Amino acid sequence: SSRVLWTLAVTQLGEYIFPIVGHCVAPKPQGPIDIKASGSATVAFKNVFSAPTVYSFTVDNPAFSVKPNESIGPKKATNIAVSYKPATPGATTLGKLTISCPNAPSWVYYLRGKPT
Repeated sequence: SSRVLWTLAVTQLGEYIFPIVGHCVAPKPQGPIDIKASGSATVAFKNVFSAPTVYSFTVDNPAFSVKPNESIGPKKATNIAVSYKPATPGATTLGKLTISCPNAPSWVYYLRGKPT
């Protein structure tokens, strides 16, 4: 939560003080995103900030791969490609894509690699 006092001063009317309270919740995990063996899928993602921001992309399972980072313009959307190459053919593989940037919570997308 953030709190601030906003002051409005009008010469003829005087000074008015308004308390402003903001509350933000962390993004909820999404998915699973299904990806076929030796294939890829895209994750739609938007920079929610009003300045260009560099986001880092990581996956927790080596069967999935993603580019390491991208600079996304203010309020702009992009598609993040995630590839899947199974270590064990015919098996379903689970993983997690984490998108992060400085001074913000992380966005989490669950991944599910499926046999062809």
